[in-house]
Amino acid sequence: MRAATSTTPLYEVPFKTTPLLSEFSPVTEDEVEKLISSAPTKTCQLDPVPTWLVKDIRGLLMPYLTVLFNVSLYWLLSYEV
Repeated sequence: MRAATSTTPLYEVPFKTTPLLSEFSPVTEDEVEKLISSAPTKTCQLDPVPTWLVKDIRGLLMPYLTVLFNVSLYWLLSYEV
């Protein structure tokens, strides 16, 4: 195998910049709603809440989930090493 591929040119991996955690902006309720709506409606016995139910009550959950995500993001930014 090594001999057969010895003349193959090396693949050059392109450099890609990724945003730092400190560059993230808070999520909006619209973004959270879009993510929940686009999630596949699959479930398993280990799920504490079935996906179909989360999708059904997403209007009620939206403000709380948005705050939860943003506070979690803020907390991560505060303790970034």
